[in-house]
Amino acid sequence: MGFTMFGWSDVFGWVLAWLVVMLCKAKIARIIEPWKLSRQRRKSGRIFCTVRVIAGSQAGLKSARGQSVAFVQPGRLEFGRRTPIPVQVHAVVTERQRDPHPRELLKVGPDFQIVEVTTDSATLEWAVHPNNLEWAIRTVRSSEAPSD
Repeated sequence: MGFTMFGWSDVFGWVLAWLVVMLCKAKIARIIEPWKLSRQRRKSGRIFCTVRVIAGSQAGLKSARGQSVAFVQPGRLEFGRRTPIPVQVHAVVTERQRDPHPRELLKVGPDFQIVEVTTDSATLEWAVHPNNLEWAIRTVRSSEAPSD
């Protein structure tokens, strides 16, 4: 048994393995985060979600799916952390509730459910983790203060 030198291919392999592990950890954290924080976020009215405009236009929102935190209130959603984008909700259409398509999995997460939200000027797709979905829809549809 002698001492062997490591080649550049070994170093490259280690760096590549480290990058894969870091990317997996980040993806897993994004998938697990809704489970861990769903109860405490519901109490504060804030939940992790994604949103995109599918028809019309909504000030501050885009047709590309964006990850966000939503502050859920009766008849209203506010997307974002620093400068919230208020959205008056007219209806949440659960009849077309669906799982994310394979091409959406990088932005949405495999367990999320997508529902349509209609506003004055747009139709949005709102993706929410199932742990929060029923509560969020009930809260947005209600006319009184949310309770958990």
